[in-house]
Amino acid sequence: MGANLRTFAARHASRDEVRLAVVSWLAAKGFDPCVEDPLFPFDPETERGVVLSETSGWIIVAFSHAYEEGDRLVFKLNKLHKPLLEVWVYDSDIWGYRLHDSSELVASFNSKPRYFGGPADLELARNGDPERLCEICQLGIEARQIAKLQRKWAVFAENVAERFCIEIGADTAAYDYQDFEELRLAPGQYITAGGIKIDRMFFVRRTSSDRQPALRLHEILLRAPPSRQIDPEIAAWQAEVQRQMLPLTVALRAFMWGARVVGWLFGPLFFLWWRWKGWQQMRSGRLLQELLDLGGRPEVERQGTRLVNRRHGCSIELPQSAEVPPDIGLPHVFQLRIGTSHIMCDALRPSRLREQLRIWPGTEVLEDEIHFIGSFPARTVRLRFASTEHRRHIVWHLVETSLAVYRFQGADEELSDDVRQQIRTAVESFRVEYTP
Repeated sequence: MGANLRTFAARHASRDEVRLAVVSWLAAKGFDPCVEDPLFPFDPETERGVVLSETSGWIIVAFSHAYEEGDRLVFKLNKLHKPLLEVWVYDSDIWGYRLHDSSELVASFNSKPRYFGGPADLELARNGDPERLCEICQLGIEARQIAKLQRKWAVFAENVAERFCIEIGADTAAYDYQDFEELRLAPGQYITAGGIKIDRMFFVRRTSSDRQPALRLHEILLRAPPSRQIDPEIAAWQAEVQRQMLPLTVALRAFMWGARVVGWLFGPLFFLWWRWKGWQQMRSGRLLQELLDLGGRPEVERQGTRLVNRRHGCSIELPQSAEVPPDIGLPHVFQLRIGTSHIMCDALRPSRLREQLRIWPGTEVLEDEIHFIGSFPARTVRLRFASTEHRRHIVWHLVETSLAVYRFQGADEELSDDVRQQIRTAVESFRVEYTP
């Protein structure tokens, strides 16, 4: 799956009027601004996210639902009566832009009009209009620079789209909402070292009740579903298909081996070519670093013998033999390794606790202990999963607070008593430092 992008850039508009248009539009759809730092991975059903960035006469909107709801957003932004430019990329294969002026589509470009087969997929008679783009948006650059980019070919179309955005001075239009989501910025306003103003906004559906669980942790019944019985005729058919596919599988493995050999032979040449072309990426690389710097301190910090998550306001005592990998953040609250076992802690939405604790077929519940950690309801669950190819032992330690249910999960082919005891000791040291 390649990269997809759709951003909206208003020319010569003020950030306040664009912000008001977006906020009022989402309010009419039933979404209210939320200033709290999100505790859970983004939920596309009940949440919306917007990032406004201001640079060189552009106000750029990155919207979480740009593909599903972008056309309505374009309709709303066109009411500002400012030139509006859409930049898009599809599956890293094609890119293009659409320019609206006074609510009318006046220029449109598609790098591969016949990408989907059949007649050319063009919205206007002319495929790209650099002269009109430069004139309406008052870019101050020559149209031939845009025309040159429209003719440019690249393995990854987003690279050309990024060069286009840099050329017109709308650098951040090359960053989708998901790019900003991965930076894990809290709602608020930021300014990069290069002077780009960022406004990160988060919206929650008015009727959403993520913190009101249907069932409490101690009330949920954990039970593995019955194993599905496979019809013998279907099993025989599957075995026959696998037998017939064996030559293709062997050929594919041989091809992959050959590709690896080619990589070994031509890897150094590719590296030299990449270094030679690298100067073209310097500006975009600096912007990415500036955006990364906005995050400031990491979410998870080691303070003495305790591991603290600042976003969730909680901490645990680290086992002496535990190793902590760098760059922990959403979706994980904590992450550590004890021996060969990886332990991850995730925050579960209370309103979806039942579905998030669903046990998959073929799993046996070995232990289910209900208890408390301090004043917090807790639960310890040991599972064993076995199939024809894999065997895993899994342990869950669950802690319920007023904001979330924290699930510490360890999994390995074998979980020794020592490892399980170290995990339990760490979980029993769980403490809420403050309410986010």
